[in-house]
Amino acid sequence: MSSHTEKELADYLLNAIDNDYLINLLITSHTQGKRKSANMPFGLGKTTLEFWLNYYMNGKNWDRVFETTKYNPYEFFTLFDPTVRQKEGRLNAVSYDDLQATCPAEQGVPRAVRRLANYMTTSRPEVACILATADNINNISSPLRKIFLFELIVA
Repeated sequence: MSSHTEKELADYLLNAIDNDYLINLLITSHTQGKRKSANMPFGLGKTTLEFWLNYYMNGKNWDRVFETTKYNPYEFFTLFDPTVRQKEGRLNAVSYDDLQATCPAEQGVPRAVRRLANYMTTSRPEVACILATADNINNISSPLRKIFLFELIVA
């Protein structure tokens, strides 16, 4: 019998919140995974799942979910402002919806997107869990693609 203990995703997320870690999670649907997928890019529930995860991690507070969900790099970047976080405290979770719309995989990544990716990897003092949605991991900018520890595929 093996002594291997299997962790579930919730264990990783709670560990990040409780122990000052950073977890980056991308929710996709247009990717094949362990289970057969409908292979559809839109309407399968990525944003819904993102909102529910954010809801539970932020104390079952819908207002907090909508305050911490952003749709462009600048607004998302402002969530990590250290002066605001010092006053309000560390965020358990933030969401970036439809990442591929504003940070697409293209030749010549804009400097702002590179800076965002770099800042997201060092934002542990400001946030515990970064949630994002995209139709496919290959459709987001390369610097951002590399920072996600987990990809959740909505089949």
